[in-house]
Order: sequence, then structure tokens, then C-alpha cells
Amino acid sequence: MNQATVLMCHVLAFQYFGGVPQEILYDNMKTAFIYSTADEKWLPNKHLLSLARHYGFTPRRCQVRRPQTKGKVERFIHFYENNFWIEHKAFPVILDELNEAVLLWIKRIGKKKIGGLHETRNERFTYEKVFLTPVRRVPSIAVPRPLYVSQGSPWCV
Repeated sequence: MNQATVLMCHVLAFQYFGGVPQEILYDNMKTAFIYSTADEKWLPNKHLLSLARHYGFTPRRCQVRRPQTKGKVERFIHFYENNFWIEHKAFPVILDELNEAVLLWIKRIGKKKIGGLHETRNERFTYEKVFLTPVRRVPSIAVPRPLYVSQGSPWCV
């Protein structure tokens, strides 16, 4: 996924959820973090840092070889692949149709109970939404909209 796609996915997610989390945790992605030989540490790249400053979140990098720091994200990817994408990957990618289908799927799974929590995703989101910072109404940062969806990585549609 290229830099413009990563940044646009953030903006669209903030708009969709109606807010911005205080922190966002990233796996080992060069579109998010780069290694500074001068500082001898990983730093957010300048584009992600600009977006983070604008929206008011802190980008954090997962620790290498520490799966407990990224398990929830990776579990959702497998859930998505096995419950949504598997039904759609054999068809040509038409972005508007895929977006419509995924929104219907999200609405449907939002009503189902989450194992171990004994509540639905919608109920859980109602509880968690109060912790989001409201999205700024007037964007002052330009993020180009990606023009394609990678066939191999349909995570942001």
C-alpha cells in the first residue's frame, strides 16, 4: 500500500467513525515509520507525522517480535478475509460496489455478539466512541485520494 493510500485510509476512517483515537498502533510498515540512522531509532515518517499533528493522535510502532502488541489488528484481518473478502475476491474489483458491500457487511456483523464480551460491536462502539476526539470539520491538510485498490491487499476500500 502506498503512502497516499495509507493517509487517505486514516482520513476516511476518522470520518466514518466520527472521531480520532488518541493513539494509533502500527506494525512494521515503511509507509508509517522509517529508521533514522542519525537517531538510531524508528520515527514516524514526515507525512504520517503531519497527519497525526493535524488530527491530534500519537503514532506508535509495534515492538518487533511482540505479537501481543498487534494481535487484535491481525485477528480482524483474518476475520475480514474469511468472512467478507472470501465472498468477493473472485469477482472484478469495482470500488463503489465493493464499498457498498462492505458497509452492508459491517452493518450486519455490528448486530452480532462478540465472543467473550457478551455485547455487540455496535454496543461496544457506543461505549468506546466517547473516547474519540471529534474530527476537524475544515481540513487543512491535503491528502490525495488513491486511484486504485491493490488486488493483493484490499484492506482499504
